[in-house]
Amino acid sequence: TSQSDIPSISLSDVPTTTTSMSSSDFPSSTESDVPTVINGSDPPTPTISSEIPSDQPSDDSTDVTTPPSDDATESSDVPTPIAPPSDPPTKSVPDTSAPTDTSSGLSDLNTLLRTTPDLSIIAGLFDLAGFVIPANSTVFAPVDMSVENVALIEKLQEPQWILQLQDFVTFQTVIGVFNSDVLLAGLDMTTYANFEIITSSETIINVRRNAATRNLQGSTIKLTAASGNTSLVIEPDLKASDGLLFTTDSLLLPFGLSNNIIQVATANDLTTFVTLVKFADLTSTLEKGNFTVLAPSNEAFAKLDPDVVSYLTDPDNVEDLRKVLLYHVIGNLFPSSLLVNGTLKTVQGTNVILRVGSTITFNGIPVIQPNITASNGVIHVVDSVLLDVLPLTPTPAPTP
Repeated sequence: TSQSDIPSISLSDVPTTTTSMSSSDFPSSTESDVPTVINGSDPPTPTISSEIPSDQPSDDSTDVTTPPSDDATESSDVPTPIAPPSDPPTKSVPDTSAPTDTSSGLSDLNTLLRTTPDLSIIAGLFDLAGFVIPANSTVFAPVDMSVENVALIEKLQEPQWILQLQDFVTFQTVIGVFNSDVLLAGLDMTTYANFEIITSSETIINVRRNAATRNLQGSTIKLTAASGNTSLVIEPDLKASDGLLFTTDSLLLPFGLSNNIIQVATANDLTTFVTLVKFADLTSTLEKGNFTVLAPSNEAFAKLDPDVVSYLTDPDNVEDLRKVLLYHVIGNLFPSSLLVNGTLKTVQGTNVILRVGSTITFNGIPVIQPNITASNGVIHVVDSVLLDVLPLTPTPAPTP
């Protein structure tokens, strides 16, 4: 069979299976916390094999330990202001160096955020994320009394949610300085959160959304995220020496905090993986719970042997397809900063061998795009499909 004959695995014509699986049926993983760096070198791709890799790491590896629990419970109370860590992680941002008005006597944005009344929660999150507001920026800061999603705030303080925390605080900060007149006229603003867009517009106050808006009257600025959630400006144009700060009545959420793993995978063109997940009736599983997903790229599936493709897309073999897919899922969050040499137990139940160096690999398969955030986990894109849990390597039927 030639490479051109390999199917694209669209599965649009394959009948849907009906067996459902719950995330509660699967084992959780173990974790660790040593920072690391990923880049895209290309170690050899292993051949398809029926052998399951050994669960025992080599002498230079360590078992991965369990991180703090992220089972935040909802509460009606406003969370306690967050104490800054002694050595917070850093969040790299584009260079926006611009002249700073040191003659005005005004404090800079970082100081203004921490000294403005009723902003202790958002200021604490900025500290915890290690994000230093660049000069020539505009900051939208939700007031303490507006923070109603206490469970989210508590979750973002857990170490395994550091990527989502950094996305959140950088999403509250836009590149450039824009006053209320400009925002009332309507503007698309670029944030430091992967350059996602926030749109401003004028709106008339006709409903008091929460206690933070009780004194608002007439018109104000509405901020809208691409995900559709909105925030209203309470106090505009608070001046700093290097930008402006606006207080707001609710949290603005970036794309990753507004969409689950399946939605984020679809948006990042991991469409073959998503199609197979739907075919295997695992969508509801990956929409609930907290996971790390090792998602093969579309190109990874395209280079599979055609006989493997036929085997995995045969409805009679859907249980083996589930095993393969769940072997790419780990039952907790592992941003790259928490990965170390060792083994991790997958939701399928078998361990994968993790190696951390100039490249991060799982069973020798390199990560080519790490740290894609979702509301219930993180995705690391890998460049090959992990087939180690197949009961055997499918063999082609004899030629008549």
